[in-house]
Amino acid sequence: MSQNQAAPVTVSDCEVMASVDEDDAGEQLVIAEICRDEAYLTMPTETTVAVDDWR
Repeated sequence: MSQNQAAPVTVSDCEVMASVDEDDAGEQLVIAEICRDEAYLTMPTETTVAVDDWR
C-alpha cells in the first residue's frame, strides 16, 4: 500500500495577522500575510466560529 505524502514546502519569514475591521458592510474578519501586497482574505464575522467552539 502506498503512502500519500505531502510535497515539501518552503517556509518564508513572513508573518500572518488577523483582525476584526468594521466598515459599511459590518464587522469583517481580515487575515493577511503582511510581507506581500494583496495577500489577504476577509469574511463577515457572523460566519466565523470562535476558537473555543472548535475544540
